[in-house]
Amino acid sequence: MFDSLAKNLPRRAALALAVAVLVSGCSTIGPDFVAPKPAEGAAFRHAEAAPVSDTARLPANWWTVFNDATLSELEARALRDSPGAKAAAQRLLQA
Repeated sequence: MFDSLAKNLPRRAALALAVAVLVSGCSTIGPDFVAPKPAEGAAFRHAEAAPVSDTARLPANWWTVFNDATLSELEARALRDSPGAKAAAQRLLQA
């Protein structure tokens, strides 16, 4: 029993040292660290949102914007093979 412990001791010590170095590196802040000050005049936080026009909205078939045949095929397959809301509700009732 003590032979296996002595055999693995250098490996365990190296692992413990590596973990200690990694953890200490994450928590060290230099002695000259100064927290940043918040932005002055942060009026943008209280500004009203700009109205969204209909031209800025994506079309219902948004994937066509990318002109990608693979994406269009995947979306068509997903829409074709996806059960509707009523069919999904029926499956839940059957389960």
